[in-house]
Amino acid sequence: MKILLAVSGGKDSMTMSDLALRAAGGDVTEGFERFRGAVLGVAHCNFHLRPVDCDADAALVEQWAGAHGLPFHRADFDTQAYAREKGVSVEMAARELRYDFFARLCRDEGYEAVAVAHNADDQAETLLLHLIRGCGLDGACAMAAESPLPSAASAVGPSASDGDAYPVPARPLLLRPLLRRTREEINAYTIVHRIAFREDKTNAEPVCQRNVLRGQVFPLLRRLNPSLVETLGRDTENFARSEAAMAYFAERAINDAEILHRVPVPAGNAAVAMMDEHIYDVSRMPEPARPELLFRLLRSFGFGRDVLESVLAALPDFPATYPDGPDNASEGKLFLSGEWKLFLKGSLLRFRPAGYRAGEPTVECLDWQDGMPLKQPVGVTVVDGDALPEGWTIRPWREGDWMRPLGMGGRRKKLSDLFADLGFDAFDKADAWVLASPEPVSGDGQAADDRAHVWALIGHRIDESVKVIPGKTRRCCRFYISF
Repeated sequence: MKILLAVSGGKDSMTMSDLALRAAGGDVTEGFERFRGAVLGVAHCNFHLRPVDCDADAALVEQWAGAHGLPFHRADFDTQAYAREKGVSVEMAARELRYDFFARLCRDEGYEAVAVAHNADDQAETLLLHLIRGCGLDGACAMAAESPLPSAASAVGPSASDGDAYPVPARPLLLRPLLRRTREEINAYTIVHRIAFREDKTNAEPVCQRNVLRGQVFPLLRRLNPSLVETLGRDTENFARSEAAMAYFAERAINDAEILHRVPVPAGNAAVAMMDEHIYDVSRMPEPARPELLFRLLRSFGFGRDVLESVLAALPDFPATYPDGPDNASEGKLFLSGEWKLFLKGSLLRFRPAGYRAGEPTVECLDWQDGMPLKQPVGVTVVDGDALPEGWTIRPWREGDWMRPLGMGGRRKKLSDLFADLGFDAFDKADAWVLASPEPVSGDGQAADDRAHVWALIGHRIDESVKVIPGKTRRCCRFYISF
């Protein structure tokens, strides 16, 4: 395995590097099992936040890498300028710059994993920070010993290194081999093994929440529990096991609640193209677990806890209202995330991509032949071509549109009322296309009410006047919905 060591020059990362080097040679200790026989490289980020000190840190790391014959990769960043440009804290800026650099190295140099020196004290601090800021069970897991490298750039194609001797996985791993080692243990290791390191004085300054915890809160908590770090570390492992079990059962419960998943298929004369859409029936979710299942479902589509509260407040008495029949008592609610739309009606949650718009139906006109079926597949509409007005057009439906639906004895009906009969929700209405008279031109004298008369709600209903009559119809037009 080809592993990149992220080394700052501090006590933790220099200890990790020494243990990784030993493990690569066969002397493996707990947490470093993946390093056995590994090919190692060293990466150092100079954030230029501490004049003089930062350069000395970089020099130490480069010297160590050279002494052990390891490739050395260095990046220099104007971290404060990046933080101002992105509108983020200096700590967040450093994190983004660091992980993007690591991801590029994985892509370009063939590294399969990046090792960072987070330790047991860091883990305990992370847990408390998450709890203070507010988190769920996944946040209480804090940091994992192994996880995907947190960078969008990390999933960019194969290695660009010569010979491609070390193929890169789609998402390199982030390894934390010191996660069970306390700072006290690390301090002892540096003394026994005479590990050279640089001290970052800012770690003791109460300028960020983590340093406040480290310098002020933890000493007080240790008076209550001298083994605080070890206890919180075990807690994160317990939370992680519970989260894994919850995720396992939640996935199955959510899959059981999905009643429709339409995915793209080729469109043709006898097929209807479908788009990626999901519909879930909340009433199928076990009631005690429903809020947690909804939260996980909504989060998977990019919706936050605020939407969860709105959905929980809007859920009606069961059973479901779609697609078995209309629900005239409620128009439902629409929610937007960055990439998805969610429509809630009754107990049904309907998700579809935010940028989706139903494609304009396609049409073919042909001579009618005896034996051609009057009944068409779902999404296909056939009308008498000669009964259509000259210059007919296809357009989205509008308020005020009306027709005389086939089978209603010539009675006039507004499309808005027809939608209610069909159980249409906001998504269905947005997708609706109609076969209509040509758009008016200046001075054509056509009344607005006549222009609102449509000849078909394509894919669903046709007007009485354009029905196909065997033995009389000579030419027909067939329309296909394109989702």
